[in-house]
This record gives sequence, C-alpha cells and structure tokens, in this order.
Amino acid sequence: MNGCLLELSSRHSFHSGEIAEVAFCVRQLSLRVQGIIRQAHSDQAVGVQFTLVPERIKRALLELIEELAEIVQAQAGNPAHAA
Repeated sequence: MNGCLLELSSRHSFHSGEIAEVAFCVRQLSLRVQGIIRQAHSDQAVGVQFTLVPERIKRALLELIEELAEIVQAQAGNPAHAA
C-alpha cells in the first residue's frame, strides 16, 4: 500500500511534488496519512504517494481492502448482487 488516486469533488490546483495530508474515516475511525502529490491527472484527480503511515492505520486499511475484495468477489460470483 504505497498510495492512492483521489478523485476530488471540485477543481484543484495541486502540483507534483507538493506535500499532502490525507484524512478520511473508515468504520468511524479517523485516519490521517502524509504523502506527496506524484501526479495531477486532471482538474479533479491527484495521485498521492504515502510517505508516513502509522502501523495502526496500515492494519485498518489492509483489513478494509480485504473486506472490499471479498465483497467484489461475492458480487462477481452472484450477478443478482451486482450494483
């Protein structure tokens, strides 16, 4: 888990190389990570490389990713659940 692509709800003026702090909630747990803007894909998307992710946050994110992967696999195996 090295980073993410963020799709923003409004236009941005971020530039590659800028330091960023990303905060979000997972299961009512506030998470905050530090990173660097690596790509400004468009006016509404940026690629962020994580530079500092505490172990507690890594565990929470990995658990979430595993759960989401299970949901996607279950939906792929059962077309009735497809959104």
